[in-house]
Amino acid sequence: MVSRSGQFAENETELGVWMKRCRGRRSLRAIEQELKGTEHPLTKSTLSRYEHGMHLPPLRYAEALDRVYSTEGWLMLSIHRLWRLKWDPWSEEWPQRYHSFAWPADYRGMVWMKVLPTDREEQVHISIDLEWAPWGRVVECVLPSTGVVLRTGKAPDRDGVSRTLNLRANHKVYVLFGAGEEELAEESVLDIHRGWEVRNKDASREERLHGPSDPDATE
Repeated sequence: MVSRSGQFAENETELGVWMKRCRGRRSLRAIEQELKGTEHPLTKSTLSRYEHGMHLPPLRYAEALDRVYSTEGWLMLSIHRLWRLKWDPWSEEWPQRYHSFAWPADYRGMVWMKVLPTDREEQVHISIDLEWAPWGRVVECVLPSTGVVLRTGKAPDRDGVSRTLNLRANHKVYVLFGAGEEELAEESVLDIHRGWEVRNKDASREERLHGPSDPDATE
């Protein structure tokens, strides 16, 4: 599927095709039953609309859909990417100081985090601490009302185990995680691929090869 080609769904139609392909011979009824009783129960008809490209699945369903469609993080990542331009967290999400995300283990390339303030009208000075396996860095910036996109790179996790990036901010914020080389010209972008340091001196060589340590994934 997507993971082997390194490509992403570019629109709702492509996303639906991928979902149907990943479902294989399983019925939508089987997926519905698997989600029944969970935090995000979805009906057969709703799943069908997603597979036919009629609607983009809400962000709150991305992780559950990724799990039941067995896509190892790629479906969730594609959903996140497609929401970037129309993301409106003030209507449905709660801001937090702590956020986390794990990109697919075999993904290599550009990754980004779109950070929005709790107030649409004001800008605020913000300090963000990032930890990614043994790597870490602090980002200080003025967060405008339209937000900022933090951009860096990721190397493949060669042992097949995805490492989670943890984000801690000194103010509550909204964060959308994504990836890819798409045009970010309309965004306020802060390139953070330099300045990472190894915080865990006892980390294995395999862990040190992960994430922002690979210059080819960030330039």
